[in-house]
Amino acid sequence: IIAQNTVDQAVAGAETFGGGGIWAFSNYGAVPKIIENNTIVENASSGSGSTQAGKGGGFITGGTTVELRNNIIRNNTQSTGTDLSVGATGTAYTTYNDVGGGFGGEGNFDLDPQFSGPEYRLGGGSPCIDAGDTSSAADDPEDPHVPGLAQGYSMGTLRNDLGAFGGPGRTPQSFTMTISPGLHGKINP
Repeated sequence: IIAQNTVDQAVAGAETFGGGGIWAFSNYGAVPKIIENNTIVENASSGSGSTQAGKGGGFITGGTTVELRNNIIRNNTQSTGTDLSVGATGTAYTTYNDVGGGFGGEGNFDLDPQFSGPEYRLGGGSPCIDAGDTSSAADDPEDPHVPGLAQGYSMGTLRNDLGAFGGPGRTPQSFTMTISPGLHGKINP
């Protein structure tokens, strides 16, 4: 869960960059960076002084290749553009994501994830349940007591749920969420 972070103009007139939640720039090797099964919400990007400033409240990339799959990137704020921004020298392969403002790619959509509670769990009617990668390698863990259904915080059938509570490496059954005064949000699984 990547939530409640802020990128803003720290020094008047100084160059500022975007990507309130994730900022992925420069390729240190030919292998794409993989961003998978994250909930990237309520982050913010503002400022000026560069072509990236104020863009991609949730995620921004440039100068590298990223693969985004099974993520929720929504409810972020930015001065310009949408929750997900790709610079002129960046490439983003996106599949099965819920992106605020929309983004092209197989299985992507722009719908309210219908969170239930402050920990960004999916509510029972969420369009993000069973909306992820269709490969069995990406399945949610199976409930040992109810074969064919997802275990714990994952919901629905075994098909990958979008966000941090879906997929084989999902957030554990129990976790603690801490937001400390004076910090812009810190989630501790």
